[in-house]
Amino acid sequence: MEISILVQGSPTSTRACHSALDFAASVAGSEHNLFRVFFYQEAVTIGARHFDTPLDEPNLQTKWLTLSKRHDIELVLCVSAAQRRGISQADDHDTVADGFTVSGLGQLIEAMLESDRLVSFTA
Repeated sequence: MEISILVQGSPTSTRACHSALDFAASVAGSEHNLFRVFFYQEAVTIGARHFDTPLDEPNLQTKWLTLSKRHDIELVLCVSAAQRRGISQADDHDTVADGFTVSGLGQLIEAMLESDRLVSFTA
C-alpha cells in the first residue's frame, strides 16, 4: 500500500509535525511504502535552512531528514506557502535546508493519485 502524508500545522506551536513524523516512521518500518511527505501552510517552516530548535527540545528537522535518508522519502515544501514565509530556492537567496525540495501543489495532487491513502496532520 502506498501512503502519502500532508503536514499543515506549525512545527513550533502544534503537534502536527511530531505526530506526522511518528506516523511516517511507523509506515517506513512496515510493509507499506511512504510515497511522499508534503509540507503545507505553517509546516513549511520545518524546511527552512535556519530552522532553530532550543537545546532542550528534539530537533524535528534533523529527525525528518534522518528518516528521509534512511528510507528514501521525498520531503516537499509547498512553494507558495514557503515564499510567504521567506523560504526560497532562488539562486541568490537559497533558504531551503538540504534534503527538502520546493514544489507546487501538483506534487500533492500526484501524491494523492499515486497513493492508496493520504493522511493529513493539522494540529
